[in-house]
Amino acid sequence: MKNFFSKTILLFLITIIASCSQNEENVEDSTSLTVITDPVTELKGTTLTFNGRVIGNDVPILSRGFSWSLNANPTKNDLTKVVDGSGYGSFFIDIDDSIEPLQTYHVRAWVSTESGETFYGNDLKFTTKDVLSIKDFRIEGIISTRVVIGSRIEKIDNEIGLLETGYVFSINPTPTLSNFSVSTSNYAFNDTEFTINNLSPNTEYYIRPYVSLTRNNRVIYGEELKFRTVGYVGPSGGYVVFDKGSESDGWRYMEAAPGYFEDVAWGCKNISIPGMSKNIGSGYTNTQRIVNSCNESNYAAKLCSAYDGGGYNNWFLPSSKEMSAVIRSLVDINALTGSYSYWTSNQNDSALDQGVYLYYNQRNDEIIESSRSKSYGFHDAIPVRRYR
Repeated sequence: MKNFFSKTILLFLITIIASCSQNEENVEDSTSLTVITDPVTELKGTTLTFNGRVIGNDVPILSRGFSWSLNANPTKNDLTKVVDGSGYGSFFIDIDDSIEPLQTYHVRAWVSTESGETFYGNDLKFTTKDVLSIKDFRIEGIISTRVVIGSRIEKIDNEIGLLETGYVFSINPTPTLSNFSVSTSNYAFNDTEFTINNLSPNTEYYIRPYVSLTRNNRVIYGEELKFRTVGYVGPSGGYVVFDKGSESDGWRYMEAAPGYFEDVAWGCKNISIPGMSKNIGSGYTNTQRIVNSCNESNYAAKLCSAYDGGGYNNWFLPSSKEMSAVIRSLVDINALTGSYSYWTSNQNDSALDQGVYLYYNQRNDEIIESSRSKSYGFHDAIPVRRYR
């Protein structure tokens, strides 16, 4: 009899335990759901689609969405978008903001239930493509208050629209649009030179190009370069008036002599000298050609070539574009002296008996190019030299 009761009690306990275990398993199934983060699609630069799914046992879902970050396992405290609708099945959302090109992100789908719980999907990593590239950013020339620069845009995503292009600069590294900026106003860099004015002489600047996209005014910055405006004293004791930004052809800087030759002639009136150029970097060769072709004395090119100020012997008469840089740099630091009309090492191509000179018009702050008889003896000559 005792064994019968013992077996009966034991069987009853086993039945209760089995029943409880079955009830607990049902409760867990009824409250569980699974969120899946599916692969990102339509990846075009910074435009893409997040995809997700939710499966489970009819737990009431309040909202669905996606969270993403540069760090793994993002949550709703990171960048987040809520998807319209609720319930189970697939859901997605298009993203065209808060995504930068050439970045690796993590994204997770999520759902929030009516009970206040949030269920996250698997962490998915993806890398955005580039939308455009700012190429060949370079400094073409620096004077005392101005810099000439150039860039070009190479579009990778042709659907990307450009709102504005330009340059940002500051005396501190990593300038942005919150610092000084200038717009090129043509909505694209086309590899032409662009001049930034009104800089301070003898000052170090940081500069980089930028592109503002029509989509959400997103701003993309290019490479940063550092430069220093001229207007400081060079090795010979004269002012540095031009800087190429980097060394090439054995030189980078140009300095003007601390003095000048007053009331001199261009010289060599009846001699035609071929192969002359007005470009930056051509004045030295121009001067040598003039000196080698003319036996006269005390004319502009010969006086500059023979000058030995500061202990240097590599002086020359600047070309037209070089002389323009000389005048502009000296004017902007209030150091231009003389008659305000200066010979260059160029001659008038249509009238070879005339030399080219530049005149600074103080009233309009203009540098004017003109020509006059090579024997005219009332223009000045400023020697310049190059160094690295």
